[in-house]
Amino acid sequence: MGCSELNIVDNPTVEGLSGSYKYDDEGTKAKENIMVQDGKVVTLLSDCKTASIQGVASSGNARSVSYKDIPIVRTSNMFIKQGSNSISKLINEVENGYYAKDVLYGHHYNGKFIFRPKQFFELKEGVIRNEVLPPNITGDIMSVLKDIKIGNDLQMNDSGVCHKREQRSLPISISSPSILLKGVAIEN
Repeated sequence: MGCSELNIVDNPTVEGLSGSYKYDDEGTKAKENIMVQDGKVVTLLSDCKTASIQGVASSGNARSVSYKDIPIVRTSNMFIKQGSNSISKLINEVENGYYAKDVLYGHHYNGKFIFRPKQFFELKEGVIRNEVLPPNITGDIMSVLKDIKIGNDLQMNDSGVCHKREQRSLPISISSPSILLKGVAIEN
């Protein structure tokens, strides 16, 4: 799937984050779920229903916005683990490009992704230049993940929200170290 340094985790047991809980809304005990390990998908998030279809135990990710809503599969505290590259090394590899900082929102559909960063800067000759209005960044998930480099500067971001179906605004945490992406489209 992706580069061998790519490891993605969903972990509701990390204390103090907005997506943390001890039991999901179906009563399944929360646990760390390693979704991608060394660039390969190893598990999917599930609730009791989707887990039974897959013939596995629930990952403990059944969540709802309120007691009035049916729990559905949702993320909790999802993050990409640190890689081995310093941010300065990643920036120095870019002759002309952009530096996106923190994610405002994002989603995926049919193998494509889209996200909007909170901050967006021009990079020229390995130097961060002007801040510009953040655009949407899109690409093909499988193509982009094959050729990425992951930074060693992970900081937990606790300002995410999950919008799924008619259930809006479920607090989550989405975090990532710096990542060097190639083959993405910038849409203003």
